[in-house]
Amino acid sequence: MAIIKEYITNRDLVFPYMEIGGLLPLILTSASWRNHILATPTLWTDIFLGASVEELEMKVVTALHLSGTASIALYIDCPKLWSIMSSIILKERSRTSAIYIMGGRKKRGPGSIGR
Repeated sequence: MAIIKEYITNRDLVFPYMEIGGLLPLILTSASWRNHILATPTLWTDIFLGASVEELEMKVVTALHLSGTASIALYIDCPKLWSIMSSIILKERSRTSAIYIMGGRKKRGPGSIGR
């Protein structure tokens, strides 16, 4: 599972998060992979609200369901999506361990100052 976590971790933004969209193709690899991935709640605990509305509700509902009772972390990069999804996510507020409001901030590497 550590390899899968590393594979799906997005490190482009200030706060790295696991991208559940990366899990969906992996569950098609084999029945064994599907069973292990679907049975591992910690793979589904990072919920990212980015700029894309495409399939957002499906991803959020899937993550909330498959994360079971595990703590979840919210990564909000686009506040307008929070207003769309808040009614679903707030039902699980007792499981929320962290909320990161990123505002589109990308990590800056050497030579990127002022760009």
